[in-house]
Amino acid sequence: MSSHVMRFPPGHYPPPSHSVELMILCLAGSCDVFQGDGTARGHMEPMSLLHVPKDAEIGVEVTGEQPCY
Repeated sequence: MSSHVMRFPPGHYPPPSHSVELMILCLAGSCDVFQGDGTARGHMEPMSLLHVPKDAEIGVEVTGEQPCY
């Protein structure tokens, strides 16, 4: 298993797909997560967790003024 921290400043980030399963933990800020077809997947806030299956497309939109980590 590997891990890394990503910082998403306010904005819209198109959905890439990943060849591995992901677990996303929001550390700070908030964001909306959506699937490749634009369908809402959920809203993340600090300490929320999201499972992303292998090969799923997941995009992020940060609408607040603070980055989402």
